Amino acid sequence: MKEAVIDTGREEALRRFGLISPLLEEGLCATELAKRRCLLLEREGISERTLRRWIASYKEKGFDGFVRHERNDKGVSKSISPEVLELAGQIRRELPRRSAGLICELLEREGHKVARSTLERHLREKGLSGKQLAAEAKAGGTTRRFDEETKRPPQLASLVGRLLMCGSDAIPYGRAT
Repeated sequence: MKEAVIDTGREEALRRFGLISPLLEEGLCATELAKRRCLLLEREGISERTLRRWIASYKEKGFDGFVRHERNDKGVSKSISPEVLELAGQIRRELPRRSAGLICELLEREGHKVARSTLERHLREKGLSGKQLAAEAKAGGTTRRFDEETKRPPQLASLVGRLLMCGSDAIPYGRAT
């Protein structure tokens, strides 16, 4: 895969060099250079700024100045520290229905300033978006709600409560066990 990226980068570098090479000829008068530059900009649909950047890059680094290199910090968050991201993940796992906006407010109360859209993106990348957690819960069968005090499903907790309060008369449908 990395070779394919390198090949694509080399192809793009060759294309860029082919575009600017007429502008690099020695001995061109200013009017001819301006004429070639205008034709190139119109024909290729690139901006003046891009063309200047490409020429400067070629003059500084040669052909390698055209080859795009992968960033060294790819995949590392610069806007959110790993600790804050972990805290946001814990907050989301606590209550998956919490919105990213509410999580941002909670983090801000703790002294961490995070943009909602940035937080949403990072949570999504970690598999902690609301939709991802809901799908995971649905697939895992963990969508049943339980009574906090008894750790029983609400229907069973209600039945047990009625039995304790009323005795056997509270058994539904007249079934006795």
